[in-house]
Amino acid sequence: MNLELTDEQMEAPIRELSQIIENDRYPLNARIRVLKEILGETPAGARTRAAAPTAALRAAEQGTM
Repeated sequence: MNLELTDEQMEAPIRELSQIIENDRYPLNARIRVLKEILGETPAGARTRAAAPTAALRAAEQGTM
């Protein structure tokens, strides 16, 4: 399945996946391994951009937009 997402739309799930993986108590769990595989299939550029949210995304999260 292919999703047609903009860069901004792609940032949110990548950021969430990264946080879930980093904060899990059991990093070798099958569920976490699957999430790592999914994250590995995302475009490399989007993964690096997701590490630092854009100003527009931060404003939207804070409700100041």
